[in-house]
Amino acid sequence: MSDHHSTVPACIDDEDTRAQQILEIINAIQARLNSVDVHASADWKEFTKAFKTSLCKLGKERQFHVGASNVPSEDRNYGEWLYDVTWLDYDDKHLLNVPLVAEIEWGNWSAIRDDFEKLLLARADVRLMIFSEERDRNIETIVDRMVDQILRFCGELVWGEDSWLIGALEWEDESERGWRLRWFTTTTVPSTLKGIEV
Repeated sequence: MSDHHSTVPACIDDEDTRAQQILEIINAIQARLNSVDVHASADWKEFTKAFKTSLCKLGKERQFHVGASNVPSEDRNYGEWLYDVTWLDYDDKHLLNVPLVAEIEWGNWSAIRDDFEKLLLARADVRLMIFSEERDRNIETIVDRMVDQILRFCGELVWGEDSWLIGALEWEDESERGWRLRWFTTTTVPSTLKGIEV
């Protein structure tokens, strides 16, 4: 029987290639979303649409099939597909890979957790969670809860290194825009699982 920890999907040449592709996606997402204009007067619906549209455009630029709702039709291939934003990699007939699934949620921990838990079920290269906690804005506590949930869900039965990217939208008084995204990343490798600010 094959060792699932070292099995590489047929659509990826080798582990180094996959790791490089994932790193490129993570860097591109951070750069693109950091440039989104999230000024102080914007509301949550505007934030959501801006982030989703930006993610969809990036996925289309990378030649993926993109699913999302409430974004311009030219920036997606179809409506929402399981997650707020999904990138799918197809050949002519087959789904080969899921480079990205993303959820966006503003509110209290309970609401954030509901959307975050959906990402636990995904087989995707990058699982992206963007959030803001409406009351205590204790970003590190929320991230710690997410990482703890990843570990409890995965346990030792990890299928490769699935990468997580967490973007926390927080208020920044000194910023001209008022808000900023604070980034954390982790992978589903139990021995190294922790939220690292990037």
